[in-house]
Amino acid sequence: MITQAAGVPNIKTDGSAVLTVFSKKWNARYWQTAVLPDITTSQYFDNLQKGDQVDITSDPYVTFKDYQNGQKLDVERINLAKTQVKIDQAGYFNVALTKVDEELSHLDLGNKYLEVGQKEGQKYIDIAFFAAMVDAADAKNKGSAAGLKSGAFDLGLAGAGVAVNSSNITKFVTSFQTVLQEQVAAGSETWCVIPPWMHWCLVNSELKNAMMMGDAKSVLRTGFVGIINGMKIFVNTYLAGTGLTSAAPTAILAGNKEAIVYTLRMSEAKKWQNDSFETLLQGLMVWGWKVVKPVGIVNAYAYKAAEA
Repeated sequence: MITQAAGVPNIKTDGSAVLTVFSKKWNARYWQTAVLPDITTSQYFDNLQKGDQVDITSDPYVTFKDYQNGQKLDVERINLAKTQVKIDQAGYFNVALTKVDEELSHLDLGNKYLEVGQKEGQKYIDIAFFAAMVDAADAKNKGSAAGLKSGAFDLGLAGAGVAVNSSNITKFVTSFQTVLQEQVAAGSETWCVIPPWMHWCLVNSELKNAMMMGDAKSVLRTGFVGIINGMKIFVNTYLAGTGLTSAAPTAILAGNKEAIVYTLRMSEAKKWQNDSFETLLQGLMVWGWKVVKPVGIVNAYAYKAAEA
């Protein structure tokens, strides 16, 4: 409210000559884009109609042996292994909106509450997912001596992260792909999820605009920012850890898309009237995930080091 000079009446407070008016536009919140559909697979759920568990039969291991002319052949009998993926997590929101407020408000409160509730649900899932993945990789795909063949890559530890800045970010990120290659797990759909501070290091490194960048729409839609050494790079704020010090590093996640199974089995929202002249805005989500190929996951820990 504009300050009044001495002796000048304030018709805003004294009468109704100056009104308070309300905008019909919302002051929209910012939301982190979800990356789970881009870094996981749901292929095993394609033909699932009912049920809360999927049994996935793994490729068998067959032993190839030396042969001597005329020898009697050994017989190998295969035991097929399976992996179980359970749809075992659920969450909800339940917001009350009185009939009076709904009727008198100039805003579409009901639909806005549903929209925000569903976005909060996705945020909840993403935060839980990254927290669950901080130690998901095969033992040779993490730690200070990562690499199945070489053991040559320092990917950091939970309490002793790797110091990363714009001068060494390229070597650090490309090491994830090499670790996957040593496990023969690189494939054609590898990805890495990094925090915003690491994205800054990338765009201020020697790569600069040499990396293949995603178009503006893809950045807004998925968080995808580019490809380095065949690996898609995504930015996400929900990764665990602050990345401020070696003792509080960010937990970086990389891998092959087929390494993690994820499905959002149900995402339902509805409105219904109770007996108190209220509309209840409700949402229910049911989901599940599991690492089915730990050799296709890389865990790393890094913190933002000072620039040289």
